[in-house]
Formats: sequence, C-alpha cells, structure tokens
Amino acid sequence: MRLQSPVRLLALALILLLTASGQLAADTLRIRMIRATPEAADGVAPGLQDVLPVLRRTLAFKSYQLDGEATLPLPANGELLRVGVYQIICEGIADRLTVQISHGNKRILRTVATVRRDQPVILGGFPVRTGGARMFVLTVVD
Repeated sequence: MRLQSPVRLLALALILLLTASGQLAADTLRIRMIRATPEAADGVAPGLQDVLPVLRRTLAFKSYQLDGEATLPLPANGELLRVGVYQIICEGIADRLTVQISHGNKRILRTVATVRRDQPVILGGFPVRTGGARMFVLTVVD
C-alpha cells in the first residue's frame, strides 16, 4: 500500500483541509426550554439573545424566560434528556432530526425537524399554568 499515490495524497489533503476548517468537527444540538408571556415586564433572558430576533419575528409574545437547557452530540442516538419536567428524545442528523417531547408518561409532541446552524427551530406552544406558553428552541452549535 503506497501512501504516495495521487488519489491517496489528494484524499489526505482533503481530510486535513476539512479538519482545519472545522467541517469535520462534531456538531452539538442545543435545546432550550423557554416560557413566553405577553407581559413585557419579565423581559428577555440573556441566554436567549442569539435567538431573540427569530422569536420576535415569529411569535406575538413580549417576554421570554429561559427555564432550562440541555445539549447532545449530533447525530443524536435516541438518548433520553431531561429538561425541567419534560423528557426529550432526539434521533438522527440535523437535516432530519426526530424529536419527541413527553411530560410524565404522556407524549405531547413528536415531529421531524431540520435544524440548521443560525436557523433555530421553535417547537411547542404548550400552555403554562402561570400564564404564557412553553416552547423549546433547537439550535446547532459547534
């Protein structure tokens, strides 16, 4: 096996180039559990500033609080995550991610989403006893 063949040298150069540019680095899925309310008095949690433009553009709420978060490596392998009182199971790659959210023994959401870097996915809208809505914001991070 000769390492000097042009095809092998080209493949090695491509791997080194992709590694240096970070394209082979593993992505991470970040899941944030938020509570959105119509009252502006609660403000916006500092941990949501990166997704605030999307939240304001798509939702009619004025206040967004971060109530919990979790991360997992992509591709997701079906591992159970606990975020607050919710259980979340994700499976697959970012382009075709199956997401299941349960509360206790009751599944409240199951969907397939495409999560891209700089394009958050907002799931949920479940009512919260204290008012407002519960949502989950999914983003891909390095």
